[in-house]
Amino acid sequence: MSNEWPETDGLNTSLIYDAAQKMHTNEDMRSRIATGIAPRGAPRPVLGKAWTVRLTKSEQASAENSQRFIAAYDSVPAGVVLVIQAIGDLRGAVIGDVLAHRLKRLGVLGIVVDGPVRDVEGILACDIGCWSGSVTMASCRTDSIAVETGVEIQIGGVSVRPGDLVAADMDGVIFNPSTEAITLLQEARGYYRAEQLSHEKIEAGARASASYQAKR
Repeated sequence: MSNEWPETDGLNTSLIYDAAQKMHTNEDMRSRIATGIAPRGAPRPVLGKAWTVRLTKSEQASAENSQRFIAAYDSVPAGVVLVIQAIGDLRGAVIGDVLAHRLKRLGVLGIVVDGPVRDVEGILACDIGCWSGSVTMASCRTDSIAVETGVEIQIGGVSVRPGDLVAADMDGVIFNPSTEAITLLQEARGYYRAEQLSHEKIEAGARASASYQAKR
């Protein structure tokens, strides 16, 4: 997480959603939730900046395509969430346990793929959060894939730009513009503190009606 961003420990997608809804009362924040993207296993909540990659079918297969494909994964910096849009039929998964292991070693926070992944058990063993549109045992043909990095992409119907705020957990994935990140995280931190107070009141025997208002 970038040093200029507020503390994020304890924050999750629900708190991020609530904070965004408070900031934009006249908008439907559900449009920022990636549809059809599901967690694999039970990943811990992830918050970070999006590092974007777009994969499409190349007009011509080549060894250079394979080199660029692997280089795209090797070049992901630490502290980001890798967000991949896989367009069309690429013949199989665009990430598996070996690449996930490499990303974990690089310090990548999590992986979000609008497309297929494979080797889910191996990815889970790497202890890196993974969310994807589907799962398959088939591998893609890397020599037939064109790679673009640092571009605006579409993930589950949401436009995502490099540096946008990504929040992902068992509830799904939500994206918010980078320009709102600091204010949104500050708001979410306030919601977190209020929610913890609500839990404390309930633990002490309070009714939900007396404790839930602390969150609003």
